[in-house]
Amino acid sequence: MNCKQEDFAICTRSASGNEGAIVSVIAFLGIVPGYIGSDRWLVKSSGRLLHDGRGNVVSHLQDQQLRPVSGLPDAETANYKQFGTDLA
Repeated sequence: MNCKQEDFAICTRSASGNEGAIVSVIAFLGIVPGYIGSDRWLVKSSGRLLHDGRGNVVSHLQDQQLRPVSGLPDAETANYKQFGTDLA
């Protein structure tokens, strides 16, 4: 799983134009009837409405579509620490 409850995340993949949407991850739903995937999260968008491929407004996204917004990736943080700069 990419996300966990209470994360902020960005939608990185979408066939419906949701890329770039910032969401708050509310709760794990698992399977949502009528949608592909068993890893769906209930989310709340911070600005725009989210849509599915049929044009319906939705409040859930698949985990694989989301990336937590948590700052620098671990590899980059490790590189900064290597040069004596602690970013934590």
